[in-house]
Amino acid sequence: MTTVPCAPWVTAADLAGRPDITDKVVDAGVLPGAAADASNLLYMLSGRQFPGACTATLRPTAALYGCAGVYPLQAAVAAGMGIDSWMAATNGGSCCPAGLRLGLYPIRSVTQVKVNGVVQDPATYRLDDNRWLVRPGLVLWPVYQRLDLPDTAAGTFSVAVTHGQDPPQAAVSAASTLGAELAKARAGLSNRLPQRVLTLTRQGMSMTVLDPQTFIKEGLTGIYEVDLFIRGYNPAKQTRRPTVWSPDMAQHRRTG
Repeated sequence: MTTVPCAPWVTAADLAGRPDITDKVVDAGVLPGAAADASNLLYMLSGRQFPGACTATLRPTAALYGCAGVYPLQAAVAAGMGIDSWMAATNGGSCCPAGLRLGLYPIRSVTQVKVNGVVQDPATYRLDDNRWLVRPGLVLWPVYQRLDLPDTAAGTFSVAVTHGQDPPQAAVSAASTLGAELAKARAGLSNRLPQRVLTLTRQGMSMTVLDPQTFIKEGLTGIYEVDLFIRGYNPAKQTRRPTVWSPDMAQHRRTG
């Protein structure tokens, strides 16, 4: 999972069109950084749920204990068989069911599938439930492969996908608001970002104190409508989307 979104939630052009930016003298040079920082911060604070459109090339493999009805890899190695011979003896290591769970969610599209370096006809597979790569009928997917070789070689298997959920409108609005306040602060203008130093007046006496800014510990920004989005979409203060892992699950190495 990425530490920054694959696509920014807002851009410099989005900030430049805001009324609270156009009616002030804000150097256009600060807008790209403010937009990027707002997108990145809110992506993290909302639990990395909305990365936008990401791309990945997966190299699916199974755990090395073999599958029912298939000659296990350990046995092949113990018998002195090379991995190429073993893959040939097991029909390419095809022991995964026709539906292969790709390990990413949501999958937006499958852009290319290669088996033994050969690009497969898209008509021979489909994507189910935004996570399963399915071969209709009884044709199985290979799950043992040569990861030391590029996916253009024999004995390999790869799946290129586009994945990730787009930010909702509430996220875009929050990022636009935060980005605008960051830009104004960097331009030295009045802004809504919480200030670290406060001046208090009590019974005619003035004093300067440091604001503890406890909202930071809560994963908030101190700007009401921005924090409303964060709490609405990440009430449990998750730092990333929940995942499920088991040693029995097939593994999918990403390349690049």
